[in-house]
Amino acid sequence: MKLQYLFQGLCLLKAIEAQTEQEQAKALCESLNEQLKTLDSGHKFKYICGKTGTTPNKLGLPGKTETAEECAELCAANDECKGAAWDWKFNSCQLYTSGDDLQVRRNAIFLRREVESGSTDCTAVEKVLRECEEAENDLQESLDKCQITKTESEQARETMAEKLEACEVERDLCAEGQGDAEKCEAENSQIRDLTEELQQCNTATVYNAAELEQCQSASSACDFDLQQCQHSVSSGALELQQCQSTSFSCALELQQSQADASSNANQLQQCQNAASATATQLQLCQNIAYSSDLELQQCKANAASSTKEIQQCKTDAASSLKELQQCKANAAAGTGVPAFRECNAGGNGQVVKIGNRSFRQRCNVSMWKHLMPLRRVVRPGLTRQECAMICALDGGCQSVYYVRSTGTVGECQLQNQNIESRLNQGNADIAFIPV
Repeated sequence: MKLQYLFQGLCLLKAIEAQTEQEQAKALCESLNEQLKTLDSGHKFKYICGKTGTTPNKLGLPGKTETAEECAELCAANDECKGAAWDWKFNSCQLYTSGDDLQVRRNAIFLRREVESGSTDCTAVEKVLRECEEAENDLQESLDKCQITKTESEQARETMAEKLEACEVERDLCAEGQGDAEKCEAENSQIRDLTEELQQCNTATVYNAAELEQCQSASSACDFDLQQCQHSVSSGALELQQCQSTSFSCALELQQSQADASSNANQLQQCQNAASATATQLQLCQNIAYSSDLELQQCKANAASSTKEIQQCKTDAASSLKELQQCKANAAAGTGVPAFRECNAGGNGQVVKIGNRSFRQRCNVSMWKHLMPLRRVVRPGLTRQECAMICALDGGCQSVYYVRSTGTVGECQLQNQNIESRLNQGNADIAFIPV
């Protein structure tokens, strides 16, 4: 039982976590869907919610990232990546070599890599140009230092030569005049010192000359490097121009693609409108079919009812025929039937007695058939006397209505109740009311 509760708790936590991730993804899509976002690295990505790439464009196996921005950084680190799909449900990140071939996926956010016009692959050229300029400046500084050292060495050599010449003149004067020996020795010592300095100066001059030669050689190499650098700069400028031309072509292709997409969207809308009209026609057709089916069922029901009425009519006709035969038999046996006066000859209100039943004749009356308490209807063709005799022989007949004014002249309508209070004046019909 405890394990069951633990399992239910884990399932609940998982459901809450999934709901939280879904809410975060929904909030992200509400703020960034179809929008550009610049990463800390400077790369730009367009967020497209509910989309992912296609299988032929997959780049390697999917990785695992906690956020959509981390997935975009993975794509930015791969030069072949043109877009990435981040599945917020599984925290998976799949890279793609195409950012335009997309398909629907509910849990995915596609991150399309965007490159600004005119900046494609130009950074490397600008970097080489800066390095060449820096190298040229360093070589120029070294050349200036070599020239200064050469000038200083030549000046020092000339100064030491002048001092040596002056010492030699003094030594000659000293030797000619047989001057003071100590003075001469001191001057000789000074001459030796100056000679050593001259030798050191000559050595330094030779060393400086070697350095100057090396500096000139380095300057020549620097000039060669400078020419190479200028050539690289020229090549880089050409590549930059080609890059800008390519970017312009890409911009034109993008505009054409956008125009094609707009045209396709219009065609899609027309197709959807046509589909909607077709669906409406289909619904109307289904409604007509349903209505036709109802009418067919009603027709079948009416046919069944008509068949039943025909059967009832046949039954009533047989009964009426039987009653008529009985009436004729009674007449033959001597049962007296009174004379019926015409309505215009004092027949209205006449009381006639048939057997043991008496009826009052009402002339020129009318009554709607659907309001009658009908017992049964006898087929047209009877006389009013025959109609009254049928009611007199039917113990359940309380009154009778005889039709003389419509297309069913001679129809005898037997009633279950006395209809005297419901009669109206106006037609040529006749009613027989019990007395």
